[in-house]
Amino acid sequence: IDHCDNADYTAVLEEDKRLGMDSCIVRINPIGKSTSKSEIIQIPADKSSIVDCTNEYVVIRSSCGGPCYTLTFVFTDNRNKKQFDFTQRISNNASLIGYFRNEEFEKLILHNLKTGKEQIVSTPNQKAMNFGKMETMLIQGNQLFIEYTTETNEVIKKVIEIQGVLK
Repeated sequence: IDHCDNADYTAVLEEDKRLGMDSCIVRINPIGKSTSKSEIIQIPADKSSIVDCTNEYVVIRSSCGGPCYTLTFVFTDNRNKKQFDFTQRISNNASLIGYFRNEEFEKLILHNLKTGKEQIVSTPNQKAMNFGKMETMLIQGNQLFIEYTTETNEVIKKVIEIQGVLK
């Protein structure tokens, strides 16, 4: 279905022929090594693609067929894959993401992909049509700057202390 090349490895996303269209396999093949890593992911093969490859993980985006979407992070080391709904990566920190657990979009959950630490940020009245997409998510020092639009088209800007989730 899809692949990406990195300086350290090649990653391939393909349909799991044993399980059918609702399952994919991600194969990570390190360059110059005989070992590889394979992960089975329960996502629709025809609605999924690799969107990024970093030294630490491969990111697969999958659509449920509507406005909802999932990002799956398959790590290049021995960590288990992690899957999040309505996910947004922090533009200047590849280890930190924000996601929502449901479609109410009232609580943005910051998640550190390296440590597993999380912090909840209140995002009341976020415009539902944005499906959890923040206009801005940027870290400076120990602070996260976010900007989003409310249902009444009011622009909300927040600065949140996130030192705990960064460590």
